Amino acid sequence: MIIGGGMAGLSAGCYLQMNGFATRILELQHQPGGLCTSWDRGGYTFDGCIHWLLGSAPGTPFYRLWDELLDMESIEFVDHDLYAEIDVVNNRAPDGSSTFHFYTDLDRLEAYMKEISPEDAKPIERFVGLPRMLQRYEIPPLIERAPTLRTWGEKMSLMKLMGMLPGFIRSFRFTNMQLAKRFKSPFLREVIENLFDQREKAMLLLALPMAYYDLRCAGYPVGGSQKFARRIAERYRDLGGELICRARVEEILVEGDAATGVRLEDGTVHEADLVISAADGRWTIFDALGGRYVDEPTRRLYDGERLKKFSSFILTNMGLARTFEGAPPVQHIALPEPWVLPDGTEISRISVRIYNYDPTLAPEGKTVISVMLSTHEHAYWDDLRRDDRAAYGKAKKDVSDYLVRLLEDRYGDIEGKVEAIDVTIPASVSRWSKNWDGAYQGWMPGGFFDSGPLPKQLRGLKDFWMTGQWVEPGGGLPAVLLSGRNVAQEICAQAGLPFTVQKRPSAGAAAEA
Repeated sequence: MIIGGGMAGLSAGCYLQMNGFATRILELQHQPGGLCTSWDRGGYTFDGCIHWLLGSAPGTPFYRLWDELLDMESIEFVDHDLYAEIDVVNNRAPDGSSTFHFYTDLDRLEAYMKEISPEDAKPIERFVGLPRMLQRYEIPPLIERAPTLRTWGEKMSLMKLMGMLPGFIRSFRFTNMQLAKRFKSPFLREVIENLFDQREKAMLLLALPMAYYDLRCAGYPVGGSQKFARRIAERYRDLGGELICRARVEEILVEGDAATGVRLEDGTVHEADLVISAADGRWTIFDALGGRYVDEPTRRLYDGERLKKFSSFILTNMGLARTFEGAPPVQHIALPEPWVLPDGTEISRISVRIYNYDPTLAPEGKTVISVMLSTHEHAYWDDLRRDDRAAYGKAKKDVSDYLVRLLEDRYGDIEGKVEAIDVTIPASVSRWSKNWDGAYQGWMPGGFFDSGPLPKQLRGLKDFWMTGQWVEPGGGLPAVLLSGRNVAQEICAQAGLPFTVQKRPSAGAAAEA
């Protein structure tokens, strides 16, 4: 029995079906995919998840894994030449430009930055050097084997990664603000300071996508998130798995310290030999299991003493009766003055995503654009929705109205072209997925020695496993794909069974059948 039909639950279900287990997935919503989702509004498709997918090209570890579940050759991926354009407010490039072009090609990016400031060759080389170092190694290593099941020989083979270890450890500590101080050019210094919207974060968070973008293996799947998730759900059903939607699990049943099934909110009981939760970690441990299996490390984790969880977000999508010819996929826009959201969050910059590159999301001659704003004020939106629906609606409209005015000032010809608009707030995220405080990717990665997978079982509880973003710090689709695969391997090992991957039928064979 698998609780949750998101990407982790679907992954675990697929691999267990391949290995002879009969599985059933209970999904809260009317469709599978979890937060890997899209929705229709007024003839437009608004996307809530995938901006880039690690493993979109052959020759990379995650491509091999995705291709076990999907016909990757049948998916059209878009690789951007430009990661983003960034507004520079207080300084100008030598040519007078107030825009920084963040190219995905590392050679081009390096040459462009050195043209702006030749005297900053060393910090520029440091900036592009970390992603280049990562490219020399297969990351993550030994991806086909769950870490807990690796042989001694396989563990010893990891010694070849020792060459990158010093740089990797330093990258956990080295931040964009520290790097910015090394630049003589005020223009480039301001750019580096604003890589994370004026927040200080480890450069590794940017170095990883920079490495993958440069290798052209982090493309965007045309059709968006729900179409991508639907493909994996179809694979699960083809393997014989049972997927039940609109199944709201209330309790994980336990007898003699062993999980025996689940009870739904309508009283329906589903018995099982094994229970896997691919749902929210806090809900699983403290609600569905009643907090009965909380040891000290788990308590410290969920009290925020070990790791911090990701923020939630406010996502505004607009369907516009116009196109944006020549516009980059993302523009980091500096606001004329700080904007205080209804929940009190102060915003000084926004990232505008322009979906010119996916014509399937909008009617011909029209475009979807989106703006995602980070916020930790989940309680504000949850309380407002519960206590004052009129004020709740007004707060959402205040957000969308501000953005329409801002984009009108920026691009022109916006206000009269808005045909559909939707504002997703933290309360929407938690209602859709039950994610704790609307956090969209579970735990943030910690320091170098506290960023690996968390235990997938709870001490004292048998026949129970967890998978997904709450046991994989850093989250993201590749991580939960791997999490589901790893938990299936561990279950096979516990049952004394070899783990096998059932080859996906080729497109030609499927057509002939």
